[in-house]
Amino acid sequence: MLLEQWDEILRFVGTMKVKETTASDLFRCLNSYSKQHTLYRALKTFGHIYKSLFILLYLDDVALRQAIEKQLNKSKSAHKFTRAISVGNPRELLEADKQE
Repeated sequence: MLLEQWDEILRFVGTMKVKETTASDLFRCLNSYSKQHTLYRALKTFGHIYKSLFILLYLDDVALRQAIEKQLNKSKSAHKFTRAISVGNPRELLEADKQE
């Protein structure tokens, strides 16, 4: 199926590349069709290939894993800090003067 739709995939990507229309407009149009649309399924399959390659690379490359873990720790620390200094629900930051 992927090979059958390859020309359509290239046309789809080419349209985005030359900025003839926005990617969001193209995907909105594509999503208006049935989920069984052949181009939709082909793009989904193409995405699975890249996802699988990334997972294999992630499992194989220690430096990549460490870099990703480092970035994840930064965001966890930021969320932890925000929780620590905010109160209420939803979490809001309170303004205080010097004495408080």
